[in-house]
Amino acid sequence: MPQPPFALLRASINGGSPTAGGLTVPASATVQLSADPSGTSGVTSYKYEIYGYPSGFTVPAGWSTDSSGVFFYSAGSTPPPFTLPAISGWGKWMLRLTVNNGVSSNQILFPPEQLVDEMTALDMLSSHGLHDIGFNETTQWSEQGWVTHQQANLRIIQTLL
Repeated sequence: MPQPPFALLRASINGGSPTAGGLTVPASATVQLSADPSGTSGVTSYKYEIYGYPSGFTVPAGWSTDSSGVFFYSAGSTPPPFTLPAISGWGKWMLRLTVNNGVSSNQILFPPEQLVDEMTALDMLSSHGLHDIGFNETTQWSEQGWVTHQQANLRIIQTLL
Protein backbone atom coordinates (compact mmCIF):
# COMPACT_ATOMS: atom_id res chain seq x y z
CA MET A 1 0.00 0.00 0.00
CA PRO A 2 1.20 3.53 -0.66
CA GLN A 3 2.24 5.93 2.05
CA PRO A 4 -0.58 8.25 3.27
CA PRO A 5 -2.24 10.35 2.17
CA PHE A 6 -4.05 8.19 -0.38
CA ALA A 7 -7.62 7.59 -1.51
CA LEU A 8 -9.17 4.18 -0.99
CA LEU A 9 -12.94 4.23 -1.30
CA ARG A 10 -14.98 1.67 0.59
CA ALA A 11 -18.70 0.91 0.66
CA SER A 12 -20.73 -0.61 3.47
CA ILE A 13 -23.86 -2.32 2.17
CA ASN A 14 -26.82 -2.60 4.55
CA GLY A 15 -24.56 -2.01 7.55
CA GLY A 16 -21.99 -4.64 6.56
CA SER A 17 -18.22 -4.28 6.74
CA PRO A 18 -16.73 -1.55 4.56
CA THR A 19 -15.34 -3.16 1.41
CA ALA A 20 -13.43 -1.87 -1.62
CA GLY A 21 -13.70 -3.06 -5.22
CA GLY A 22 -16.56 -4.15 -7.44
CA LEU A 23 -19.53 -5.08 -5.27
CA THR A 24 -22.72 -6.87 -6.27
CA VAL A 25 -25.55 -5.33 -4.27
CA PRO A 26 -29.22 -6.15 -3.64
CA ALA A 27 -32.11 -3.94 -4.66
CA SER A 28 -33.09 -1.24 -2.17
CA ALA A 29 -29.76 -1.56 -0.33
CA THR A 30 -28.48 1.24 1.89
CA VAL A 31 -24.97 2.31 0.94
CA GLN A 32 -22.52 4.12 3.20
CA LEU A 33 -19.29 5.27 1.56
CA SER A 34 -16.10 5.98 3.48
CA ALA A 35 -12.38 6.43 3.03
CA ASP A 36 -10.11 3.68 4.28
CA PRO A 37 -8.67 5.12 7.51
CA SER A 38 -5.18 3.80 6.72
CA GLY A 39 -4.85 6.46 4.00
CA THR A 40 -6.34 9.47 5.77
CA SER A 41 -3.24 10.80 7.55
CA GLY A 42 -2.51 14.13 5.87
CA VAL A 43 -5.89 14.32 4.12
CA THR A 44 -7.37 17.82 4.29
CA SER A 45 -10.34 17.43 1.93
CA TYR A 46 -12.60 14.67 0.63
CA LYS A 47 -14.78 14.60 -2.47
CA TYR A 48 -17.06 11.61 -2.98
CA GLU A 49 -18.71 11.23 -6.38
CA ILE A 50 -21.33 9.05 -8.00
CA TYR A 51 -20.32 9.73 -11.59
CA GLY A 52 -22.18 6.94 -13.34
CA TYR A 53 -25.61 5.57 -12.45
CA PRO A 54 -28.73 4.09 -14.06
CA SER A 55 -31.21 6.51 -15.60
CA GLY A 56 -33.88 7.55 -13.14
CA PHE A 57 -31.52 7.47 -10.14
CA THR A 58 -31.77 10.85 -8.45
CA VAL A 59 -29.35 12.83 -6.32
CA PRO A 60 -29.25 11.37 -2.79
CA ALA A 61 -30.32 13.53 0.14
CA GLY A 62 -27.44 15.70 1.37
CA TRP A 63 -25.51 15.35 -1.90
CA SER A 64 -25.16 17.96 -4.68
CA THR A 65 -25.11 17.78 -8.48
CA ASP A 66 -22.45 19.41 -10.67
CA SER A 67 -23.02 20.80 -14.17
CA SER A 68 -22.19 17.39 -15.72
CA GLY A 69 -24.83 15.55 -13.69
CA VAL A 70 -22.29 14.01 -11.34
CA PHE A 71 -23.55 13.65 -7.77
CA PHE A 72 -20.97 14.74 -5.19
CA TYR A 73 -20.38 15.31 -1.50
CA SER A 74 -17.45 17.37 -0.26
CA ALA A 75 -18.63 18.86 3.04
CA GLY A 76 -16.86 16.38 5.32
CA SER A 77 -14.97 13.14 5.65
CA THR A 78 -18.03 10.84 5.35
CA PRO A 79 -20.99 11.45 3.02
CA PRO A 80 -24.63 10.79 3.89
CA PRO A 81 -25.75 7.24 3.11
CA PHE A 82 -28.00 6.65 0.12
CA THR A 83 -30.52 3.99 -0.83
CA LEU A 84 -30.50 2.15 -4.12
CA PRO A 85 -33.77 1.74 -6.02
CA ALA A 86 -35.97 -1.32 -6.35
CA ILE A 87 -34.90 -4.00 -8.85
CA SER A 88 -36.57 -2.10 -11.72
CA GLY A 89 -33.78 0.51 -11.29
CA TRP A 90 -31.01 -2.08 -11.73
CA GLY A 91 -27.60 -1.11 -13.07
CA LYS A 92 -24.14 0.02 -12.04
CA TRP A 93 -23.09 2.91 -9.82
CA MET A 94 -19.61 4.15 -10.59
CA LEU A 95 -17.96 5.84 -7.62
CA ARG A 96 -14.93 8.06 -7.06
CA LEU A 97 -13.08 9.41 -4.03
CA THR A 98 -10.64 12.28 -4.44
CA VAL A 99 -8.64 13.49 -1.46
CA ASN A 100 -6.73 16.78 -1.16
CA ASN A 101 -8.36 17.95 -4.42
CA GLY A 102 -6.07 15.49 -6.23
CA VAL A 103 -3.13 17.82 -5.60
CA SER A 104 0.06 16.33 -4.16
CA SER A 105 2.39 18.27 -1.90
CA ASN A 106 5.26 16.04 -3.05
CA GLN A 107 4.72 14.25 -6.37
CA ILE A 108 7.63 11.88 -5.79
CA LEU A 109 6.49 10.62 -2.37
CA PHE A 110 2.77 11.10 -3.05
CA PRO A 111 1.98 10.67 -6.78
CA PRO A 112 -1.24 12.49 -7.69
CA GLU A 113 -2.83 9.27 -8.96
CA GLN A 114 -2.86 7.86 -5.42
CA LEU A 115 -5.16 10.72 -4.40
CA VAL A 116 -8.03 9.49 -6.62
CA ASP A 117 -9.74 6.09 -6.38
CA GLU A 118 -12.38 4.74 -8.79
CA MET A 119 -12.03 1.03 -8.08
CA THR A 120 -15.11 0.70 -5.86
CA ALA A 121 -18.38 0.42 -7.77
CA LEU A 122 -21.79 -1.16 -7.27
CA ASP A 123 -23.63 -3.65 -9.50
CA MET A 124 -27.32 -4.43 -9.00
CA LEU A 125 -28.29 -7.25 -11.35
CA SER A 126 -31.55 -7.18 -13.32
CA SER A 127 -34.35 -9.55 -12.36
CA HIS A 128 -32.96 -11.92 -15.04
CA GLY A 129 -29.39 -11.67 -13.71
CA LEU A 130 -28.08 -9.29 -16.39
CA HIS A 131 -25.24 -6.88 -15.68
CA ASP A 132 -25.25 -3.26 -16.81
CA ILE A 133 -22.19 -1.50 -18.26
CA GLY A 134 -20.77 1.25 -16.06
CA PHE A 135 -19.42 4.53 -17.38
CA ASN A 136 -15.58 4.28 -17.36
CA GLU A 137 -15.81 0.70 -16.08
CA THR A 138 -12.43 -1.00 -16.05
CA THR A 139 -11.34 -3.82 -13.75
CA GLN A 140 -13.61 -3.23 -10.74
CA TRP A 141 -15.06 -6.76 -10.98
CA SER A 142 -12.53 -8.67 -13.07
CA GLU A 143 -9.03 -8.37 -14.50
CA GLN A 144 -10.66 -8.82 -17.92
CA GLY A 145 -12.76 -5.70 -17.35
CA TRP A 146 -16.32 -5.19 -18.55
CA VAL A 147 -15.96 -8.06 -21.04
CA THR A 148 -16.51 -10.60 -18.23
CA HIS A 149 -19.99 -9.24 -17.47
CA GLN A 150 -20.85 -8.92 -21.15
CA GLN A 151 -19.93 -12.57 -21.72
CA ALA A 152 -22.15 -13.58 -18.79
CA ASN A 153 -24.98 -11.43 -20.22
CA LEU A 154 -24.78 -13.15 -23.62
CA ARG A 155 -25.10 -16.57 -22.01
CA ILE A 156 -28.16 -15.44 -20.04
CA ILE A 157 -29.72 -13.91 -23.14
CA GLN A 158 -29.11 -17.12 -25.07
CA THR A 159 -31.00 -19.17 -22.46
CA LEU A 160 -33.92 -16.70 -22.59
CA LEU A 161 -34.26 -16.89 -26.40
